[in-house]
Amino acid sequence: MGIFSRAEADTAQSDAQQAWDAGDDIHVVEIRPRTKRINDRSRPLPDVARALESIESVGWQLDRHTFVGTNATLCAIFRRP
Repeated sequence: MGIFSRAEADTAQSDAQQAWDAGDDIHVVEIRPRTKRINDRSRPLPDVARALESIESVGWQLDRHTFVGTNATLCAIFRRP
């Protein structure tokens, strides 16, 4: 399994819920996927999908994202709809 297990997705969801309940308008998350096939040009990232889904389930909408660095860290910006 990659970096986001079910427990870690639950933590991402909990953090998102706390930001939502606090009335934040923006929630920013950094996700570092792990993969064994680094040289592939195309590959599924189910752990990233799991994390994004868990955050959106709170009510946030993914607004913008980018991958940064050599380890393809995802920086995702969520906004209230």
